Parts: sequence; structure tokens; C-alpha cells
Amino acid sequence: MSTSSRKAAETDRALEARLAAQAEKVDVASLAIELGRVRVAKKLTLDNLEARTGIPRNTISRYEHGKLNPTAKALLKLSIGLEENISELVKPLDHLPKTAATAEN
Repeated sequence: MSTSSRKAAETDRALEARLAAQAEKVDVASLAIELGRVRVAKKLTLDNLEARTGIPRNTISRYEHGKLNPTAKALLKLSIGLEENISELVKPLDHLPKTAATAEN
């Protein structure tokens, strides 16, 4: 492996490590709250949502209590089952770092 290839690989690993560390800091509690809020607002029980999504009710409950993070596929199924745009479900997540530009808006 050439020196430039090794440096590129090291840079990639450093970037992956930094992104992984940032992902660990994301607070997904607001997503859990939003899932439960939308389900209750639509007058759906866990059993109703299970029937609509194919996701077991205990898994949905774990999502709503923040004990388990839904995958992208699960979020898509939940958004379809809740008849809610997926972007609205994840809207409460505030995962981007604040910059001077975003702080002014």
C-alpha cells in the first residue's frame, strides 16, 4: 500500500470515528415522545399500530419509551402506519450542531 493510500485510509477511519462519536451524542428522546404523541393523537392502540405496520407492539412500546431506536425501515413503516410524513416524525430531532448562521435564524 502506498503512503498516500495509507494516509487516505487513516483519514477515512478518523472521519468514521468522529461521525460515530457525534451519532452517539444525538438525543433521540424527542423521537420517542413524538412517536407516542402521534399514535395517541390518532387514537391508535399499540395493537392497532402493530396491525398496520407489522412491527410487534412490544417493539413499538420500546421505541416510544426510548429503550430502542427504530431503524430507517422501521421509521418508514411507522410513518405509513401512522399516516404521517416521515419528515414530520423526525422533525423534533435536533441533531445538527449550532453554528453562528443557524443561531441567528
